[in-house]
Amino acid sequence: MCQLLPQRVQLCVGRELDLWGKEKWRVEFEHHEVVVCTAQVLVNLLIKGSDYMAMDRICLLVLDECHHA
Repeated sequence: MCQLLPQRVQLCVGRELDLWGKEKWRVEFEHHEVVVCTAQVLVNLLIKGSDYMAMDRICLLVLDECHHA
């Protein structure tokens, strides 16, 4: 998917994301227009505070959690 879109896309999955600091996340968000991640990754960023992520920075949020239905 990342190669098919004209936007700069970053796939953020995996346990190593817990080790990413504020600066690493800032660089990822600065260099990518689309960030694909699990709902839990987003929740973890929001819990860390607005230095990491704030809801007002999100233009479009798609939650694919139908497997929980």
